Amino acid sequence: MSGDEEAKPCCVSHGFLLSASTKPSRMAVVHAAGGLRLFRAAREGPSGDHPPGDLDAARVSSSTPLYPGDEYFTFADVLSAVDSLSRRLRRVLDGGDDADLVRPQGYSAMSSGDDTESSTIRANGMPRIVGVYMPPSVEYIVAVLAILRCGEAFLPLDPLWPEERILSLVSSSNTAVVIKSVAFSRLGGHRQLDAVDGIVECSSCPVLHFKMKVAFREQSGQPDLEWPCESRNPRKFCYLMYTSGSIGKPKGVCGTEKGLLNRFGWMQDLIPLCTQDILLFNTSISFIDHLQEFLSAILTCTTLIIPPFDELKSNPTYVLDFIKAYRISRLTSVPSLMRAVLPSLESSQFFQCCNSLKVLVLSGEVLPISLWQSVQKILPETTILNLYGSTEVSGDCTYFDCKSLPRILEVEPLSSVPIGIPISNCKAVLVGEPDKPDEGEIYVEGACLSIGYFGEPLIGNPIMDNGTPLRYKTGDFARRLQSGDLVFLGRRDHIVKVNGQRVAIEEIENTLREHPEVSDAAVTFHATHGVPSHLDTYIILKIIGESQEEHKSHTDEQHLIEDLITSIRSWLVKKLPPVMIPSHFFCTKSLPKSTSGKIDYSKLANSACIGEQDKSEFERSRSFDGCLEIVKKAFCEALLIEEISDYGDFFVMGGNSISAAHAAHNLGIDMRLLYIFPSPHKLLNALLDSNDSHDNLFSPIPDSSRKRPKVHSSTLSFSSTMITDRQMSSGKRVHDLPEEHKAISDLERNDGSSSTEDPSRRDCNLTSASHGLFHACWICIMVNTSGRRKMGKVLTNLDKYPVSK
Repeated sequence: MSGDEEAKPCCVSHGFLLSASTKPSRMAVVHAAGGLRLFRAAREGPSGDHPPGDLDAARVSSSTPLYPGDEYFTFADVLSAVDSLSRRLRRVLDGGDDADLVRPQGYSAMSSGDDTESSTIRANGMPRIVGVYMPPSVEYIVAVLAILRCGEAFLPLDPLWPEERILSLVSSSNTAVVIKSVAFSRLGGHRQLDAVDGIVECSSCPVLHFKMKVAFREQSGQPDLEWPCESRNPRKFCYLMYTSGSIGKPKGVCGTEKGLLNRFGWMQDLIPLCTQDILLFNTSISFIDHLQEFLSAILTCTTLIIPPFDELKSNPTYVLDFIKAYRISRLTSVPSLMRAVLPSLESSQFFQCCNSLKVLVLSGEVLPISLWQSVQKILPETTILNLYGSTEVSGDCTYFDCKSLPRILEVEPLSSVPIGIPISNCKAVLVGEPDKPDEGEIYVEGACLSIGYFGEPLIGNPIMDNGTPLRYKTGDFARRLQSGDLVFLGRRDHIVKVNGQRVAIEEIENTLREHPEVSDAAVTFHATHGVPSHLDTYIILKIIGESQEEHKSHTDEQHLIEDLITSIRSWLVKKLPPVMIPSHFFCTKSLPKSTSGKIDYSKLANSACIGEQDKSEFERSRSFDGCLEIVKKAFCEALLIEEISDYGDFFVMGGNSISAAHAAHNLGIDMRLLYIFPSPHKLLNALLDSNDSHDNLFSPIPDSSRKRPKVHSSTLSFSSTMITDRQMSSGKRVHDLPEEHKAISDLERNDGSSSTEDPSRRDCNLTSASHGLFHACWICIMVNTSGRRKMGKVLTNLDKYPVSK
């Protein structure tokens, strides 16, 4: 057998065995926390930078970057864990017991006929579905590999999903058992534990608890396992992933091992991984791309770094810290995330330490030319690939190497980066009008295809088999360039991509209509090059008609609507994944209709039929000074809205971790403050009302002056601290604590005195939105911080800082 043939595994299980047996002592997985803490300490230190020398000194490993506080597992550890868990799982699936198995009441009686049914299922090549309920972790990887080793199919269950959605998927997929990590508290979150309890209580599905650290028990009667690739009845699919469906319900895609291995083999042929590479597991398990992130690592004996998943959720810019600290050589991301971290990328010394990043893979949504230009300028030596695909095609089916883009732009002006040409063993066909052969809907065929949707026949599905090779009708339209590359044009239906994840408009609308106070609802999608895509929802509330009949005042009606919309959004969060929550909620008396009686989405998106008086937003009160206007302007820029009230909640208005990173960067503050003080008024008060400082959370700008704050045309100077850990653990909200315990904002005094913080750390950049309001804000801060006794000195120094009347 040739070397090339040996590099192509017959199945994932054999491929992993070969890889792990070759280098058993090599680090396979690192749960990374130590490096992040070091970067935080460096960022909050006097210099405010990220010294590579200090990180090298802190490393406890000379090969793979490893820091105090990290936890690592070798390939031998993972292989042993997979062997143990796969045998335990096989025993459970065959009706046996396990010390860590929790069954619903009456399970034994209900499952008396399971053996015959299971044999029939396996004879037809239909695998048993095993849920994996845990965040990205070594336990997640072991669970997936164990399920594959048993010849069954895994179902990722994201702990961040609402409990109702998890229970629905477990039930609709006939999940046989759910594997849950005992080490969940280490991996983050406590709310999600309720979902596991709900699985046991509300369904007939047992839960198998698994912990990596527990010594593997030798159980008597453990079954011998046949290799999946040698089975007489090979499984038809090896994983089940749910996506948002066009009919308003989640659809389970039955993905194949052939598709996963074809995608892995294509990338390995294009840009091979080697032992010096280090990968990052930073994609949510609800997104198809996460499979290649860990499969490519375990099949090539490459070290995989797994950050704390709650850290990346709270602040996407932390991905830059992990790239630096752990010398990540290959990163997979969506364009919206790169857009969110771009300001930090440009303003830090990251580009001086990015030699490790060899490959940047972008997929999941349209990649604007402007974003590529910005990233390419910062990472000129990095290979940037733009991939196109979906869950139905094993993640990716076409690719484009951006090195060819300058040549294409010389002859064809484009607004987005092409999606390229098909990967190995795949074909992309354009089906459209006869007079336009180079434009049409993308049909995909080849090794990448899934077998269809769970529980649905192939006939009538987008995945077709009419006596011809199986094809998938993507619903995406494209145009073929002179170079042969495809460029994305748009969608044919109401399925859209938000932050790289597919979302069905109908599913959101149908869910909203289930709310007892909603008469009707419509959702629109907005995607503009250069800004994050988002969803808007327009709802007709029953309360509007009732309030008119009762002759309630306009003010009373507005208050009712505002409270109700807040309640509806909170209700929706419990029903749908975060990516499906609209950014903005508008209240209207009617929805525009076309001549056929259907909702006219074009008019709705342009708000042509909706008057300003019908849009329910939070109260638009006048700001008390220019400082508040700057904070509100930063909120609006991040939320893509025109106006926000003084007390409008950033997250109720549609904010998420990505937009919070934008707002925090524009204000020059740590984004954690936004989670504690989510309204402009509360945030500004938190920055102005205290007198002490002991933990600066602002992005530092060096300033050697100690006699007065350094003033620029777009710079304010102040510092901030958070309350102590003891106060946080008490469960009190910051604004409910005594005044002296609130977040601290303290401007350096004009008389030369200083606070406990180094004044060199007090300047923070604001965007150009602050230029015209700067002088008014400067006076306001001095008056509010220093008080009446300082006002004379403030006015005395105005000649140094001219203010236009």
